[in-house]
Amino acid sequence: GGWSSALPSTNVGSAPVVGSAGAGSHSGFTASSSSSSSSSSSCSFAAISSSSEIKLWSLVVSAIGGSRKASMNTASFTHRVLHLGADATGIVQKGPRKVDPGIISISWGSESWLYFLLRSGRLIAKNLTDRSERYADFQESATSLLWSHRLCNLRPHSRGVLACGLVGGAVQILNAADFSPLASVRAPEHSPDVISLSFSVGGEALWVMYSDHLLRCWRGFEKLHPDRELEPPKPDPKF
Repeated sequence: GGWSSALPSTNVGSAPVVGSAGAGSHSGFTASSSSSSSSSSSCSFAAISSSSEIKLWSLVVSAIGGSRKASMNTASFTHRVLHLGADATGIVQKGPRKVDPGIISISWGSESWLYFLLRSGRLIAKNLTDRSERYADFQESATSLLWSHRLCNLRPHSRGVLACGLVGGAVQILNAADFSPLASVRAPEHSPDVISLSFSVGGEALWVMYSDHLLRCWRGFEKLHPDRELEPPKPDPKF
């Protein structure tokens, strides 16, 4: 029980895939699709159980029939289990009992890269084509992760950027290709913990929800203070 999911970015031609994180928009169902001479299309997504078991699911829809008018669509689901290496997670398996790496957030990037954030603060990138892995460690407990083609006023990078929310209140912005730091923001005053991250449709703004129940927005990373703060709605005394 307790599955979380991530969906792939909208890249035509690719056929790859806590809370729920959609890739591209990070909300709802945004899937990549590909077409072929057999008039088929596919989309994929990843699901993570409460014990950090990772499954990659693919939905393939094929058109069959002699003519376009008479054709029918058939759909099939397939899945496979994805494993992260011990070097990437930093966890050595001892004995038959499986050790939970503590994956708390996942996000799709570009070129078949899938990103994982562990509760311990370790960030892992895995390429689903050649199975290669990269990792970095924040040395601080983490809470949330997102990927975007571009973010705020940062120079665009070929593989996009990653935003990682940390328990101490900081949000680290990294180059998704090599994990090099690009920027960092932190809530003013008491540095409440980061709860979740999101961004505007075009990536012009980064939205951060903090444990003090304030939603803060940054449109650039030069300033110490956010561009906007939204307080939680007040309960109606009638109810």
